[in-house]
Amino acid sequence: MSIELNARFISEFNEAFPRKNDLLKEGDDHLRLIKGILKNTMPGFDKQISISADKLNKLDTLLDPTDNTLVVNGNFQLKEGVSVDCGKAVMKNASDPVDDQDLATKAYVEKQGVSAAWPVGSVYISVIEGDPKDTLGVGEWEKFASGRVLIGTGSDKDESGTAKLIALGGKGGNYSETLTTENLPAHSHTGDSLAVAITGGGEHKHAIRTQNDRMSIHDINGRWFRGAGTSTDYTETDGSHSHTGTVSGETGSVGGGTAHNNMMPWIGCHIWKRIK
Repeated sequence: MSIELNARFISEFNEAFPRKNDLLKEGDDHLRLIKGILKNTMPGFDKQISISADKLNKLDTLLDPTDNTLVVNGNFQLKEGVSVDCGKAVMKNASDPVDDQDLATKAYVEKQGVSAAWPVGSVYISVIEGDPKDTLGVGEWEKFASGRVLIGTGSDKDESGTAKLIALGGKGGNYSETLTTENLPAHSHTGDSLAVAITGGGEHKHAIRTQNDRMSIHDINGRWFRGAGTSTDYTETDGSHSHTGTVSGETGSVGGGTAHNNMMPWIGCHIWKRIK
């Protein structure tokens, strides 16, 4: 008897059977064997298989399944509008993205995306404690501009029209400022207790002429005069002269000379500079 009693799958078919001298009555045994092997080999096929042999052969070339990984030996493309839910699957070794819809790994986003936003030499401002390397995941950082505000480089004029050139890395300004005399606006003081001393202008004398409605005799410059009329008193000019005066004493004093706050309203935050 040439029935393949031990065959269970297609690969176990013996091409030598049935032989020419096999009995016809054994034909039904061969048919039952073929049916059984087909069902064992493809137990999940419960409908027509429409894929062509060429496509099956290409799948065999493009797909390489292992124990827990399906390797795609070619490009993998989804039609537009088709979404993919990877669940908690881990994606590894994604290529560097080029187009807007390219995939990127978390490591790429952290190292390349963050580096694009904060390249070496850039400044990072935060109110979070700790080194930016721990929060951003990349680079080496150092504290920058401690105790100082940031100001743009270049030259511009303020509201008063004063121009100032700010160079990269330049520093200036004080936390407090004590005014000097040159800083004060021009002004004056009133004197509360000043004394004036007048020097003499030389010896001299003045004569007085008097007239009234009574008869009187006056000695005016050595002459006798009689007269009557309306009273008029005045001095005669006796040459020009001048006096000089010296002012002594001080005006009232105010002010204590204490330095004033020279800082704008401010708030503290961490400023870091990326060095690598």
